[in-house]
Amino acid sequence: MKRFHFGICVVLLVSTCASSQANQSESNQRDAAASYGSATLLTLTARARTQTEELRHTSLVDSPIISETIVTYEFTIRSGALRYISRYTPEEQPGNLPDAWWQGNAPIQMKVRNRTLFIKLPDGGAVSSHIVSQTSTAK
Repeated sequence: MKRFHFGICVVLLVSTCASSQANQSESNQRDAAASYGSATLLTLTARARTQTEELRHTSLVDSPIISETIVTYEFTIRSGALRYISRYTPEEQPGNLPDAWWQGNAPIQMKVRNRTLFIKLPDGGAVSSHIVSQTSTAK
């Protein structure tokens, strides 16, 4: 009898996991299918901050201090009657953004999902930035 109950639990667990994976796959396909729209990258600025960290050892004499510079990029983008300001801190510093973006008024492809703004890169990838401001430019 215990084997029977164990078998039912295993079947339910497997079917729940399979259903969850199918829903995740459908969600990913919808996100990929969401189309990018045309926009203009008005400005791109880089802000650097230094983060220091002291490694603790047994004595103060040999405690090295490590510092690293972290670069955060700020985008100002116009899409129709909306203006977005978003920030992006790449995992690999300092990041590599297209040269044309630094000139200003660069045409880009973008989409918004919740508080995240995705900017399509020329190589097909995308930059995922956090929206800090969204305003209407319509009068």
